Amino acid sequence: MVGSPSVDRFVDRFASYGFGREAIKPGYGLAEATLTVTLTGAGEPAHYVRSRISSVASLATIEVCETGSFDAPLPPCGPDETEVISVGSALRGLDVWLVDEQDQVIEEDDVCGEIKVAGTSVSPGYWRSDGPLDAIAPSGLRTGDIGFFHKGELYVVERMKNIIIRHGENYSALLLEHELADALDRPRSEIVVIDSDVRPGVGRVTAILGVDQKDDLATLTAGVRDAQDHLPLALEDLVFVPRGALPRTTSGKKQHARIRSMLSDGSITIFDRVPLTPMPPALGDVVIDLVAIDAVGTTRDIVTRMARRHGVTAEIIDSMHLAHDLGFDSLARLELAATIEEKTALGITEDRLGAIQTVADLLRTVEELQRLPARERTQMSVTTLIAHLTDQIPQTNLVVERQEGRRLLIGGRWITDFGSLNYLGLDLNPEVIASVQPAIVQTWLPQTSRP
Repeated sequence: MVGSPSVDRFVDRFASYGFGREAIKPGYGLAEATLTVTLTGAGEPAHYVRSRISSVASLATIEVCETGSFDAPLPPCGPDETEVISVGSALRGLDVWLVDEQDQVIEEDDVCGEIKVAGTSVSPGYWRSDGPLDAIAPSGLRTGDIGFFHKGELYVVERMKNIIIRHGENYSALLLEHELADALDRPRSEIVVIDSDVRPGVGRVTAILGVDQKDDLATLTAGVRDAQDHLPLALEDLVFVPRGALPRTTSGKKQHARIRSMLSDGSITIFDRVPLTPMPPALGDVVIDLVAIDAVGTTRDIVTRMARRHGVTAEIIDSMHLAHDLGFDSLARLELAATIEEKTALGITEDRLGAIQTVADLLRTVEELQRLPARERTQMSVTTLIAHLTDQIPQTNLVVERQEGRRLLIGGRWITDFGSLNYLGLDLNPEVIASVQPAIVQTWLPQTSRP
C-alpha cells in the first residue's frame, strides 16, 4: 500500500538532485507474475482517492470523498479521511480482477475484493522439491491481496491474512497502523497492529511500537490514547518493544503472524505493556477456551481459507486429499499445522502431520488432540520444531540490513554473498573463480577455522 508520506519524503530527499514529483509511478506486482502487474503510465500522473476511514477499514464499499493526482504535495486529510494511492492499470498481456469470498467477480467500482491475476507473465505454478509442479488454477492466481478499482485503476489496501475480525466485521490492520503512525508522527515501519490471541478465544487488538531509549513511553501512550478517537477500531493493548525487534521478511514486509507468536511465547523483549481498555475478568479463575471448543470447525475454516488462496473454488469436503485435491505441498502443510496451533492451541507433531492425507484425517487428528491433557497438546509440535531449528540454525530468519554490491550487512556483520553465482552458472567462469578466491580468503577464513 503506497502512502503519500513515503512519496513526500522520497521526493524531498532527491529534489536537490533534479528528481521531480511527476517521476513517481506507483505499481503493483508479485513474484508469481514476474514481476509487475499494474503500473502508472509514463505520461500519466499518479492518482489518489480520499475516503472515509471507516469505509477503508471495513474493506467493503469505499466511500469516496475526493480524487485527484498528487503531482503536487497534498493538503492534510480531514479528521475522518484517509487516502489511498493508485497503483495504475494492468500491463499488456495481463488481466486483473476482483472476487468476493464466493469467488464471484466484482464488477462495481469502489468495492473491495481479493485481487486475481492471469496472463502471459504469470507463472504456471510452484515447483515442489518433493514432486511435480504445483499448478496455479486456470481460473487465475489468487494473490491474497485486497483492493478496489476506481475509474479503471487499481488501489491496494490490505493483505487477507492480516485482517482483524470483530463482531463479524472485517478491519484493516494496515490502515490502523498507518493512521496510528501518522497521529504519532512516527515511521509506519515501527508500528504493527494485530489480533493478539494472547488468551485462547479472547484476542486483544494490540498495537506494538518499536522504541529506543530516547523515547518517552508515557508521552507515546498518551498519544495513542488521543488517537483512539479517530480510529475505526479501538485498540485494547499497547506494547513497547526495542526498535528493530519487529521481524520482517527478506523483502522488508512485517511478519504479523510471527509477531503474534513471539508475543505469546515471550520470545520478544517487551519494555512495557499498557492495557488501553480493561481486561475482561476470568470466570471463577477459569478461562473459557471458545476456540478449542470449536477446534474442528476452526480447522475446517483454516483449510477452506488456505484452499481458496491456492485457487480451489469447489466446496471443501472431508474426502479431499490435501496434496492432490487442494494443492498443499510440504510447505503449505507446515503453514497449515502452524496456523491450526496458533488458532486452537493444538500442536500437530511431525509424525502426525506426515500421516495426514485427507481433510478427514486432519479433522480426526484435531479431535484426538483435544482429548489429550492440556500439557501434551503442543509437545514437539511442528511449530515447536520450527522454533527449535530456528534457534539451532539462526541464519534461518536472518534479515539483510544493508547491501553494497555483493557485501551484505547481517546482524551487525559484513559478509560477502556468493550464493547467486551458482544458480547463474557464473561459478564455472575462470575469471569469476579468479576474482572470488581473494574475497573468500579476506572475508571468510579469518572468521572460521576451516573453509
